[in-house]
Amino acid sequence: MLTVTSQRPFRFYTSLAVRDSGSLPARRSPIVFGGEVKNVIRVFAVILGLMLIVAVCAYAAETAPGTVVLKGAPMGGVKFDHKAHAAVAGKCDACHHASKPAKALASAHQKCQDCHTTPATAPVTTKTQLAFHNATATGGTCIDCHKTQNAAGKKAPTKCAECHQKANA
Repeated sequence: MLTVTSQRPFRFYTSLAVRDSGSLPARRSPIVFGGEVKNVIRVFAVILGLMLIVAVCAYAAETAPGTVVLKGAPMGGVKFDHKAHAAVAGKCDACHHASKPAKALASAHQKCQDCHTTPATAPVTTKTQLAFHNATATGGTCIDCHKTQNAAGKKAPTKCAECHQKANA
């Protein structure tokens, strides 16, 4: 005959003793909220917290900064509305290229000048100016996109002084 008895009926952490017809000792089926269950809940809470931190950091990394001034050009700095450019480009990868094997990125989309310096510093071989446009400013990341925008009927600067201004230096 099988009987089920509750050893601690007035507590939330109960365990049931199941006895069969006599020869076997009592087996316990723990329904205990404590010990091992508490540890599992703690581990789950820590993992959930870490996932939340990673998600917030990923969101922050993908959010374009506002207006920045790109300094260092002899013709003057470039006042760059990052959010407006991100809205037109649609995705960060339109301007920010993937990391090269010679130099790994410190973050998903970091500043161009973190790698592209004047003069170029090994292992990077492209100096700052060439990261944006070629030496004659007739082609390159910025100029090619601006020409495409103009061809589509949108106003985008293509002349040096339209972007480079001494006041921004």
